[in-house]
Amino acid sequence: MASDELTRLLAENLTEAVGRTAAALAEHEAHGKANDSLARQERERQSRSLLTDAVTRAQDAADMNARRKFELVVHDTALEGGSTFPPTEDSIAEPARDDATWALQRANDELYLLSKILGRPASKTKYFEQLQSRGMLGKALSTTTIGGGAEWVPSGFSAQIAEAVQAELRLAGLHDRITMPTKTYTFPVEGNDPSAYLAFENNDITASDAATRNVVLDAMTIAARQLFSAELTEDSVVPILPRLQTQIARAIARGIENAMVNGDTAATHMDSDVTEAADVRKAWMGYRAKAIADPAANIDCASLEAEALLSIKKLMGPYALDPSECSWVVGISAFNQLLMLKDHAGTPYVTTVDKYGPQATLLTGELGRLFGIPVVVSASCREDLNASGHYDGLTKTKTALFLVNRRAFVLGDRRRITLETQKNISNQQVTLVATWRGAFGHCFGHEISAGMGYNVAS
Repeated sequence: MASDELTRLLAENLTEAVGRTAAALAEHEAHGKANDSLARQERERQSRSLLTDAVTRAQDAADMNARRKFELVVHDTALEGGSTFPPTEDSIAEPARDDATWALQRANDELYLLSKILGRPASKTKYFEQLQSRGMLGKALSTTTIGGGAEWVPSGFSAQIAEAVQAELRLAGLHDRITMPTKTYTFPVEGNDPSAYLAFENNDITASDAATRNVVLDAMTIAARQLFSAELTEDSVVPILPRLQTQIARAIARGIENAMVNGDTAATHMDSDVTEAADVRKAWMGYRAKAIADPAANIDCASLEAEALLSIKKLMGPYALDPSECSWVVGISAFNQLLMLKDHAGTPYVTTVDKYGPQATLLTGELGRLFGIPVVVSASCREDLNASGHYDGLTKTKTALFLVNRRAFVLGDRRRITLETQKNISNQQVTLVATWRGAFGHCFGHEISAGMGYNVAS
């Protein structure tokens, strides 16, 4: 990525951020709030948020532009970048840091998927020869030379697919993500902070060890299956390889996110329609099951008003004190209702400029934050629940929203996405199964780190 490109994008975004900050100040001055301490704190918070967002958006845009430009040039960067073949495990599994590795990973993913569908080694496909002739695998790579690539068999997707899954996930990015060295992984997390005491000369300081607790992550396998005709030819498969990779990433991501919101490990699931042992919603305890199990911060939101939402925040106590550590997780219906949020007196809360500044929902159609806490929309939030936040098959007119402490949950990766295939000779179909192994766990025991607004009309 060219530094002048990043500089230009950064300048544009910073100019926009400064303009919005100035608009907020002018708005406060117009209402005589320029010197109000709360208004000043809000402007400072907004300024910090705008500056951070400006830098992030500039970086993302520059990265995207660099990738688009790269896709327009001949893919001979693997040789020029000095990549070695066959590729090492690290060059496939680690995020790409240069164009050469990016080209290599892309070739790996397409060849891996193609070889699985066709049922033959990647190096025995015409596409392998085409990539090699185009320079994508390096002009020095010979399929007939031992050590040159004939024995190269892509064994899994690269980090690019992991990044694609991450891009599809709206919720996973909220929480810390760790690599699980074993299927069942136990690790300590912080508990209560140590207490402070007075220290006196010639006396030992009173001991106060910070409490810790162990969290056990048990890796589960989430899989997606696709069927193909056994009569598919290589020429017909190659053009749709990028689409197939996107579909695989999206399917795995949706399964993970569904379990993050609706997962429940109880013998009888909280939703009556979750009865199959293989249902992804039995993988682990998600937000809704955690809130139901420890309901101290759950609020009836039949009247979806600002005061009710603020009550959830209040009842979560220290776990909702810092807005940067929390997120609202809402479904599509709830989000659209929040765009017109009012308080108990019927006064618009986020709709107009005088209440919400230049980010008023009437102007933007967006709601990025509520009480300073980011709002994340997930299609996995069910909209066919009953008034208590369960699915019972009878009352299917309600949804729920959640306030989640981001530090309270962790997502573990045990194995990146892999593929398995099987040919059914009776129906002449090839079954392609993509699997990911990992876990999602809660770190704070029975502390109230997830609150739920239930009985929300869907």
